[in-house]
Amino acid sequence: MLNLLSATVVLPLLGAGGVLLAAFLLAKLDVGRPRIYALLVALALASATFILVCALRLGRDAPGMLSSASPLILAQSVVRFQAHPTLWALAAVSSLAFSSLLLAELGRQPGISLPFTPIPLLLLALTLGALWSANPLTMIVLWAFYDLAYLLAQIVVDGGSGVCGRSMAVSTVATVLLWTGVLVAGDGTGVVQWSLIPGGGAKMTVWMVAGLLRIGVYPFHFATPSRVERTSPLAGVLLLSPVIGWGLLARLALINDGALPVANWLTIVATATVVGGAILAWTARSARDTGPWLGTAVTGAVLLASNLMSQTGPGPGAGAGMSLSGLTWGATTWILVMTLFLLAGGLVPPPSWRRWEIPYVVPALIAALWTISLPLTLGISGYLRALAPRSWGFTAGLFVGQLFLAAAVGRWLFPAGGSADGDMSRLRWVSAGAALLVPGLALIGVGLAPDLLSPYAPGISPLVMVREAGPIGWLLWAGAVGLGTALGWYDRHIRSTLSSWVDGLHDLLLLDWGYRLSAGAVDQGFAVVRTIDDILAGRGGLLWSFVLFLSLILLLRLR
Repeated sequence: MLNLLSATVVLPLLGAGGVLLAAFLLAKLDVGRPRIYALLVALALASATFILVCALRLGRDAPGMLSSASPLILAQSVVRFQAHPTLWALAAVSSLAFSSLLLAELGRQPGISLPFTPIPLLLLALTLGALWSANPLTMIVLWAFYDLAYLLAQIVVDGGSGVCGRSMAVSTVATVLLWTGVLVAGDGTGVVQWSLIPGGGAKMTVWMVAGLLRIGVYPFHFATPSRVERTSPLAGVLLLSPVIGWGLLARLALINDGALPVANWLTIVATATVVGGAILAWTARSARDTGPWLGTAVTGAVLLASNLMSQTGPGPGAGAGMSLSGLTWGATTWILVMTLFLLAGGLVPPPSWRRWEIPYVVPALIAALWTISLPLTLGISGYLRALAPRSWGFTAGLFVGQLFLAAAVGRWLFPAGGSADGDMSRLRWVSAGAALLVPGLALIGVGLAPDLLSPYAPGISPLVMVREAGPIGWLLWAGAVGLGTALGWYDRHIRSTLSSWVDGLHDLLLLDWGYRLSAGAVDQGFAVVRTIDDILAGRGGLLWSFVLFLSLILLLRLR
């Protein structure tokens, strides 16, 4: 039956088809400004979906089938949904982020093309479906459909650039690994609810790798569309694709008694992601290009925080619960901060609009402070306990990462030059300001009332996060932020003097050269195969067949 849980998926899914049909009819009827009407309908549907997700918080957690109209075998064995407080937090902020991006796009003229308008609703439906997946097979099916919709969105936005192939390859490998974990587990695990799957085993390692590929950890970051935010705020839905990966990691933490599996090597991956993302953000060629790499650095910080929280806690046995809470809050913060990165980058109001400057500056400042782990912020600052001197290798790496992260945030927050859009319409500035305020206020709410996100996990507060870092950790943090701020202050002078070195460092860490080298090696390998095929299947095909036939006769006679 179609219950409230399934309605959160069905509404945007049907809405995407309705918006596409409405856009087609409006274009055929030669209605003026059809894109605005299509955006208004899409915004209303996304907002309604957010309200439905919030309404789920008032009910009890219960599994629900997609619909009784679905094929009986598929509905009963594969596609099943189940809500959970941890997944509810991710679903709520995801629907809020999609609504904010649609709202920001409303005032842009010209903006994204009309055929792209229903795609965010389609991606929202598949994102929520993947988060609500009650068993691995449901997640596999929805991941596959999400990859197709994501590829379509990339083609519309980028015109089929090289990043499309990379992202499709990474997402396909992640889906295959998710399926491999099901096969390794055996015993019909694919249709078993996540809550009933036993922890441990090789399946957890395989699923963990699949989740890490989905969230784009370093060095598997090369599928990140680094310049998609230049086109339109609405195209930023492409950068929210790691949400389904965070959903898988949350499911694995729930199976593993609240702690992330394979914690022994996860710390290394998380630290490399923090450092690599921070340096890539600072060495980006423009301030507008720093946003995706700041998201990569925050991804590593969230992973490191949740992993370190599983080692200690405020009470006996509470460390694993704190790890799950840290993962929930960190992933929620990541979604909201990424939304602000997509919307606030480069927004400098013209002089005639100075009275409207606060709605644009304050959310950007909030995102910047949350990213550099300001004391009393929640989710990200938990990783600062790694700055304690028990492991100087990780301490040095995180110090360097925090330094470049602060420099990159300052570069993003205060870009060189002002905005060139001094004659923007009132509608654009109002819609953009409202779209910025909504996730900004939500980010503040996450810090002030964290129990709204995960009330059944052990309590944690910003004060706990400050205490866990310790005085040495915060002193090292202050030193890294101070040096990073100085580096950001002299950024323009450094780039004018050492631009070739900075660009070279960015290209080195971006690993595009490694991707091209691997692709070239694979192409050369297939070239050999093609050459052999030309020899065997060309004009000499009959001769080679005769030689092979005689060889087989000789082998049989020799036996």
